[in-house]
Amino acid sequence: MTPEGRVKAAVDRVLTEHAFNRGGLWTFKPVQSGYGKRALDYLCCVRGHMFAIETKALEKDLTLLQRACARDIYKAGGTVWFIRNPHTVKVFAKWLEER
Repeated sequence: MTPEGRVKAAVDRVLTEHAFNRGGLWTFKPVQSGYGKRALDYLCCVRGHMFAIETKALEKDLTLLQRACARDIYKAGGTVWFIRNPHTVKVFAKWLEER
């Protein structure tokens, strides 16, 4: 598994546990095919609050298109998570539990 794949697997576990234990969570992982508007790795909504997640390997950063997408989501009132290490996964899990 790639380093980014490990991060995605950890995020998937957090989202699955939350959906199973608490409900009120909708998630979508768009498959980027080169057509239409670009999106981040995860588009989600928890109890009426939209958030998106972009995962990366530790040494990687957001692309310009990902930054633009994140900015647009933030400007529209959503939350954007950039997750690339186990610590951030834990912080995200705590944030999600508080929703």
